[in-house]
Amino acid sequence: MFDLGGHSLTITAIAARIHRTLGVDLPFDVFFDAPTVRGIAAAVTALRKE
Repeated sequence: MFDLGGHSLTITAIAARIHRTLGVDLPFDVFFDAPTVRGIAAAVTALRKE
């Protein structure tokens, strides 16, 4: 999803939108550990169940 090189602003914007829409605070590292839509969706699902 992210090439190497400074996409922290994009990640921050995506995380903020997820928080606004779903009420989930995603840790920044999720975007690097699971850099696909499927991986991020799985992390959101897991956090919503907590």
